[in-house]
Amino acid sequence: MTIPLGGNEVINIQVTRGGLYPGTITLTTSALPTGLLATFNPPLLTGTTDRATLTLTAGPGTVAGACPFTITASGEGVDTKVTPTISCAITGQ
Repeated sequence: MTIPLGGNEVINIQVTRGGLYPGTITLTTSALPTGLLATFNPPLLTGTTDRATLTLTAGPGTVAGACPFTITASGEGVDTKVTPTISCAITGQ
């Protein structure tokens, strides 16, 4: 994906609740470059909720270029965390 400086991009996320996992799933990001902001809606998946959106905003000070980062979905008592790495590019205006 490509995000213009000062712009944003929305990613749809769906998790699979293995074994009908009933617990809360926490969504986080890591390794975001300086200035790139990430907001999950909702940030916690409860009950049977399995979908969220992630909005990435290239705020002031975000350096143009490649910006690989990781999304993690984790839950209490879960042995495995799924951490797909996403790549994006920030372009100047």
